[in-house]
Amino acid sequence: MENKFRPSEAQIETAKGIAKKNDKSTVWVNDKGEFFLQEDFCRTSVGGDKDKYARLDFTTEGEVKEGHMRKLTEEDLKQNPILKSQGLKVGDEIQVLDPEEEEEADNILDGKADEVIAAVAKSEDPENLKLLFEQEKSGKNRSTVLKAIEGRIEELEDAGDGDE
Repeated sequence: MENKFRPSEAQIETAKGIAKKNDKSTVWVNDKGEFFLQEDFCRTSVGGDKDKYARLDFTTEGEVKEGHMRKLTEEDLKQNPILKSQGLKVGDEIQVLDPEEEEEADNILDGKADEVIAAVAKSEDPENLKLLFEQEKSGKNRSTVLKAIEGRIEELEDAGDGDE
């Protein structure tokens, strides 16, 4: 399964500058032209629709690196339940980096509690937050982070109820 969104040459150049300025090798861009250093934020910005954003990987020279495509396995789904929750299934094609680079991918929950809480406060997607809650609960299980995620979900759902 391949993302439908393809960034323009101008977006690739902007992402290259962002990567260099922030000493990062990966930048995500969505179909609105917004750039992110963490995939969680980018995915949240488009309501979880993986067809509306792209991952750009750069070498130290600033060249775009291509990932390779492979079929999703049962083991992938066991190790990363978010894949399954996004509707992916065994046999779907996914783009992956080399194993060393794949491990370096930013994850919002890898940060310190205060960093995670700050990121959660900016999230606008209650469904993504619910997934993060489950990941945190089965991972580090930090009570402050869990409370922050629950609180933000309630805020967003309460705000959503007011819109109707």
